[in-house]
Amino acid sequence: MARRALAHLAGTIVLEDPLFSAPSSAECAIVCGLGSLGQHCVTVLKGFGITTVGIDFERQHLWEAPDLPEALDKTIVGDCREPSVLAEAGVDFCRAVLIVTSDERVNIETALTVRRLNPDVRIVVRSVQDNLNTLLEETIGNFIAFEPTQLTASSFALAALSDEILGWFELANHGIRIVSHVVGPQWCGQRLGDLNTKHRHVLSHQTIAGELSVFGAPEGDRVLRSGDVLVFAEIRDALGFYGVSENAPGTGARRRIHRWRIKWRQWFGSFFQHEQSVFGAVGAIVLALVAIGTLLFYLGLPTSWGAAFYTTIVLLLGGYGDLFGDILPNEEVPPLLRAFALVLTLAGTAFVGVLYARLTQALLSTRFQFAPKLVTLPEGDRAIVVGWGRVGEGVARLLRTLDVPTIGISRETLPERSEFPLLTLTDRDYRRALERAGLERASSVLAVTNNDILNLEVALLARRYNPQARIVIRTSKHRLGTDLLRLIPDAHVFCTHAVAADAFAGAAFGEKILNLWRWYGQTVTVTEYRIEAIDTLNGLLLSEISEGYGVVPLLHHQDLKPERLFPSPDTLLAIADRLVVLATRQGLSRIENGDRRIPTCYVEVLATQSKHSSFEGANAISRITGCTLSQTRMLFESLPATVPIALYPEQTRRLIDTLDRLQVIARPLQRFSTNRDVMPSEHW
Repeated sequence: MARRALAHLAGTIVLEDPLFSAPSSAECAIVCGLGSLGQHCVTVLKGFGITTVGIDFERQHLWEAPDLPEALDKTIVGDCREPSVLAEAGVDFCRAVLIVTSDERVNIETALTVRRLNPDVRIVVRSVQDNLNTLLEETIGNFIAFEPTQLTASSFALAALSDEILGWFELANHGIRIVSHVVGPQWCGQRLGDLNTKHRHVLSHQTIAGELSVFGAPEGDRVLRSGDVLVFAEIRDALGFYGVSENAPGTGARRRIHRWRIKWRQWFGSFFQHEQSVFGAVGAIVLALVAIGTLLFYLGLPTSWGAAFYTTIVLLLGGYGDLFGDILPNEEVPPLLRAFALVLTLAGTAFVGVLYARLTQALLSTRFQFAPKLVTLPEGDRAIVVGWGRVGEGVARLLRTLDVPTIGISRETLPERSEFPLLTLTDRDYRRALERAGLERASSVLAVTNNDILNLEVALLARRYNPQARIVIRTSKHRLGTDLLRLIPDAHVFCTHAVAADAFAGAAFGEKILNLWRWYGQTVTVTEYRIEAIDTLNGLLLSEISEGYGVVPLLHHQDLKPERLFPSPDTLLAIADRLVVLATRQGLSRIENGDRRIPTCYVEVLATQSKHSSFEGANAISRITGCTLSQTRMLFESLPATVPIALYPEQTRRLIDTLDRLQVIARPLQRFSTNRDVMPSEHW
């Protein structure tokens, strides 16, 4: 949930539940394991204003940052699996326990002990055992587990792409990408707010002069100029990306046909990618043809069941000429049955041939091979992934999803069959391996092994022999990453623990981090909220959440209703709703603390053209501002009048534009006095 207390703003005074007015024991979090990941988690938690207690087996001497020891409110040296150690840290009344040691067995044992001591505390664990994590989540409750290397794969993959693609993730069975786009003639002169559609949502806008509005709600009345830079989220279609293309399919029947074609193409594509599915379907078809042919030949010819069966088998094996090879037709065989015999032979040629191919493949793939397996390199530009562990394979999968040809290099013996072209390093000569992988034609080289020095070597080799390639480097230490950026300024260096720490810390508040990546030096997360009665988000419009907290709503879902991507900003959140937002660490912190910006804009309604305009205008004001219908009806009875709800700038613009279309004359007001910086009680 977002937070357990809802802030009511009145003037410049913020009134909250006293329990949360200052850091207290209820806002305490325990971090078990003060290695690199644990230290980064402490840093993020302190950014949220959380009292943090650290537990480690021994006193740390190597800190990622010199001020980290002071950031910890309390440090305990001991075994985090011991109940006495956890009790000393305050597990009985803390809010969350982050268990991030490098020993997975210790992490699981600690989680079980924590749950025994405190049945309600939030538990966040570092673990790679997906099946076990799922079972524990179902069994002990209020539990979530992450693996840092899996969380950061998308950051590495996206860094290997062009500067245009900043992010990519899946949501509601759709691919969504974050795109940086330089405004050209097609969009020049349009208003920024007009670019938001059901397939696209603008995240930031930067003018040539350097003015930047980012996240939340960029000023929608800005006029786009050639050379401006937009960043927006858009839905990825199977045949392209809606939003950027000005030639997207039209509406109506053509678009429905287009979507059905895409769905069928996706289904056939995914079906034929799985050999077992293909051979299973072919085997079932052949058996069905045998059964049907045997029955028809038994009924249509004066023959026995055995003869009918063997006739069908001969036809499936291509024996039509053996049975019906006479120039003159055999009058004993009906024409329709003769035609069916020809269909059986043609079907057998196709389907039985597939079974023969499968048998031949099985024979040729036995262990007694006479030559090593040859790797087919991708044509054209390619991404080279050095290091085929969890990170490397995750990066390759995402790159393939984004249609980027990829080849992997590994020090370990690779499986005989892989969905990616892979090269095995046999002599530890990475220069030769990079040459074999086609370094001169590589658009990007990703050094993602778990050895920082080896990653540095690969990066320097790639820079020497292909200066144009994008270099992506994985490190385990933040300090080393800083030094590498000085050494290779144009490289993309990621500390896996620094990136993953945002997910661990966000999960400590009960939120579900669906994805994350790095954007302009900060971590951006795709975060899911389940709205509860005491959340800071409950009862707010999405426009208030977007502009008030500086996040971007991506998906809204109510029970018994379909999920909606890029939902309307006039959607009102209610208990049990599911909301997915795009947010930075600062946005998550504002939601957690209920630190919503105070709206300062008002709208004055001056006149209306007709009773119908008054009726529709009252509905529009109620929908966009959250006023009750009785309030808006009364407002139109005594014009001119001011809408009694303070609004945000983009909310104000949308309201005035809507009223203008309804032939209602209105104008914006902005009041800065203390008395006007108030959110009226009717809004709550």
